[in-house]
Amino acid sequence: MTPTAAAAADHTLDFALLQQSAVRHGARNRLALWWLLGLLALLVGSVVTLLLYLNNFESEEASRRRAADAQWLEQSVQFHFRRLEDDLLALARLAMQQPNPANVPGTDTSTDLKAGLLWREPGVILSSGWMAANQMNAQGTGPKRWQQDWQAHTDNAQTLALMQSTSQGLRRAAYAGLMLQKHGASTDVIWLAVPFFDRGQFTGNYLAAVSVERALAALVPGWFTQDHRVQLLINEAVVQPETAYRVGLNLPGTDLFVQVELTQAQPTTVPRMFFWVALLFLSGMLISLYALRRDFVKRQQVQALLQTQVALRTAMENSVTIGLRAWDMSGKILYVNDAFCRLVGYSAGERCADP
Repeated sequence: MTPTAAAAADHTLDFALLQQSAVRHGARNRLALWWLLGLLALLVGSVVTLLLYLNNFESEEASRRRAADAQWLEQSVQFHFRRLEDDLLALARLAMQQPNPANVPGTDTSTDLKAGLLWREPGVILSSGWMAANQMNAQGTGPKRWQQDWQAHTDNAQTLALMQSTSQGLRRAAYAGLMLQKHGASTDVIWLAVPFFDRGQFTGNYLAAVSVERALAALVPGWFTQDHRVQLLINEAVVQPETAYRVGLNLPGTDLFVQVELTQAQPTTVPRMFFWVALLFLSGMLISLYALRRDFVKRQQVQALLQTQVALRTAMENSVTIGLRAWDMSGKILYVNDAFCRLVGYSAGERCADP
């Protein structure tokens, strides 16, 4: 037997090759494990990022909803009060057509005037009536509540006088309030003065006392009050809750605000559905990675076991002293062991190459 064949025979009996193969597969296994851990970290990061995005989206959506509700409420208040001003202007025009303008029906007497919501709603207009230009500083003139509020507090008299002079000087409707009681406590009553000019000459104001609380209750719809609480603010320095926002009434001559507080959180269905669908897909990917990891480990275990069995069988065949060979149906030699090679004096490659 040649030295090359002997070296080859000794080489097949070296079990260190099997250990090197196991080490090589172990390194490959660790590399695959690191890849799987990287994918898992990517999935966890995606879930955390999605949660942060949805929380930010919900907070921004709540802010946009509050801003939209505030704008709607502000426009609704302005619309109804402008309609009330038009109603009082119509009554002022009707008063000038009467021989005795003081007898024009207001809220103190029944009327069938087709007017806006604030005029028609019971309890909103507390008192109303015509006051001519020559009666503005006279005692005992005006609607029933006028003299009562005028005499209740000195601040009331000043604000009411300023309201009339403003409406006359600026030729537009003016407001005054809130009215104060005798001991200085604020009420929810404001006065509205709508001037009337005949051929450019100021003829008087049509006055109306308005309950702001009843007005808000009348113009705010029921579906809005189901999950919101509307509160009239006299002082803007009141602490504002996190779920509330404030709206200015923008009534010239008054400094009134309305605080709208969210009493029932509105669920954001679409973002939450999107999150759960995304989380479901990410969970499916995680399960798939886990199943792939298990299959990969099983394949490596089977491969390592098969290599061990092959190496052991080869070592056993090469260690026996009996010559072994295998051939096919045509007589071609497929396999010989080292003992057979030593017996015939040929290497395994030479014998398998022979027909």
